[in-house]
Amino acid sequence: MGDLWRKISGLDDKEVEVAKSGDNYYSVIKHEGEVLMTIVQPPTSYDGKTAGGGGLSIFDASGNVQAEKSRSIKYGEPIILFNPNNKAGLQLQNAISEAKEILPKALTNAPEIKVDVSKLDEAHAIPVQKDDRVGIGTSAVLQVNQDASISIINTPKISESDREILNSFLETLVKALIRRNQIYRANIMLLDPNDNLLKIAAHYNMDGFIDKNIALPPDKGCAGTALQKDSEALYDPRVQGTLDVNPDKVWRELQCIISMPIHDSRNARLGVLNIDSNRPIQNSEFLEEDFKNAMRIATDAFGKFLQTKV
Repeated sequence: MGDLWRKISGLDDKEVEVAKSGDNYYSVIKHEGEVLMTIVQPPTSYDGKTAGGGGLSIFDASGNVQAEKSRSIKYGEPIILFNPNNKAGLQLQNAISEAKEILPKALTNAPEIKVDVSKLDEAHAIPVQKDDRVGIGTSAVLQVNQDASISIINTPKISESDREILNSFLETLVKALIRRNQIYRANIMLLDPNDNLLKIAAHYNMDGFIDKNIALPPDKGCAGTALQKDSEALYDPRVQGTLDVNPDKVWRELQCIISMPIHDSRNARLGVLNIDSNRPIQNSEFLEEDFKNAMRIATDAFGKFLQTKV
């Protein structure tokens, strides 16, 4: 996560990493590099910008919600996401006891990170596995990666006026980059924490197409690959065959896609920028480095705008 997570002193063989992202504070306790638990401290209350619900949803690797683990967030109270299969063999009760000893000492070096240590108990704990995603309220998703590291994906709150600005920017971007006589479309997709789906928040040249309002699981399609791997992704049917998406919900003339993740200034993911075309990828600009560099500059600009909406 680049400089998003900041390592601070721990205790003995444990280490603590902390972050503030959006309205939530995060503390991660590790043993020999493996995450034992992640503690999320939501805000005491939500203002108008972040209002809209306080649910917590856990999704497994296939994107299915784990309903039996879902619970409502009590604003101002911590949520403990515990790794029950940790190599150290720590049980939840012991892990919480250690956390209550470690955190106060570690957090003296990070006074900006707020954790109500007095409320760390089993009632606030939920077991999570690798590849799980935890949707926190309506603004953030915590992704537990294969290597047990933690990534944050924030969801900006987009108004209609924001959408109009983004739509215009997308139109300007495509018209500036594309010089060939073919159809190009562009969109920005954001991850909805409530149902773990990527949804189009802004678009250019998609009116009248069947996939104007498409929603994708966050590990599906070119956009899902870019979000999950946090890197550029390309779709070329000559190499990859059909998309792993219902073809009846996709533009039938689609021939290629390029997707890039959008980040905020602290490197947390905010969404994905996608451009697609009805021409084969070798006849598009998608393979050219100048095009990719210009698209990266665009994702930076989108990121600066969107991070003000988190």
